[in-house]
Amino acid sequence: MKTQQEEAAYAARVIRTFLDETCGSYDWDDFTSCSLRDLLIDSIRLRASDVDLPVDADGKRELLALADEAERIATGGGT
Repeated sequence: MKTQQEEAAYAARVIRTFLDETCGSYDWDDFTSCSLRDLLIDSIRLRASDVDLPVDADGKRELLALADEAERIATGGGT
């Protein structure tokens, strides 16, 4: 089972690779469609999935903020 930090690192990685267009063809769909065990990280996933596509400047800022939030959790910095 993944730890909260591992799930947070996964969330941050998927969001960032989605934004820089280096994620795999199904990575974003898998991320937004499949619940995560940790409720805090899953809330990040749900907020990311609520961003309208295609991503505009506001959506990009929102996703970057979510990636930053996930990275803080992944590194033990909390929310």
